[in-house]
Amino acid sequence: GIKHSFLENILPSFLKKQDDEKTSLSISAVERSIMNDLLLSSRERKTMAKKWIQIADKGTRKMSYKQFLLVFGFRDESWIRRLFDIMNHSLTGTVTLVEFLQFCISYLIIDKNTTEELSFRLLSRRGSTFVAKWSVLDLEDIVNFVSFRYREIKKLSSKQKKALKIFVAMDVDEDGGVDIREFQGFCTKNPVFVALSHKVQNYLRRRLFGLDFWVAKSRKLKYSKTSGLSALT
Repeated sequence: GIKHSFLENILPSFLKKQDDEKTSLSISAVERSIMNDLLLSSRERKTMAKKWIQIADKGTRKMSYKQFLLVFGFRDESWIRRLFDIMNHSLTGTVTLVEFLQFCISYLIIDKNTTEELSFRLLSRRGSTFVAKWSVLDLEDIVNFVSFRYREIKKLSSKQKKALKIFVAMDVDEDGGVDIREFQGFCTKNPVFVALSHKVQNYLRRRLFGLDFWVAKSRKLKYSKTSGLSALT
């Protein structure tokens, strides 16, 4: 498997009891609506509100990048910065509870397609502004990944050669850019890229309610979207 440096020794105690734990956090209509989309119960909504008090910078309702690293125990690496920027789709530099919940719905619900999409966005230097119809990976994105993944390769020319081989295999239409469909097609044959996003997702799932919670919530959400005979299978 892939050994990611940001997953080494990053298990600090998460969400310790703090002095402000008893502080109530009102839930806005927008926040409540997204929580409903996530099928959170009344108790779960209250728990999420309390967690957000502890996650957000003290005295605010927003999470800075520095706080993100501190709370989740991540190292300051390019992949983690991109992860934060994906959460912060408003590009303000601080994540709101609404943005955080939207990220949870988009990427913590267990789904093959969204795992691949997150992997695509983490690889891309432009992942924070992802648009499925237009966004593409270029050769430099793959060179960066090869440099991270295959650290035994020391020469830049060797890294570029390996990256080019991978890129050519991905770029089916040979237009010089890998779109999300080409990327997903490659991922069905080789999981090297999705391993990156999958580890990040499972780490966050375990830190937020636990993996069992997200498995159950994923099943419930998928069931709620089915109807007729498909709901019985």
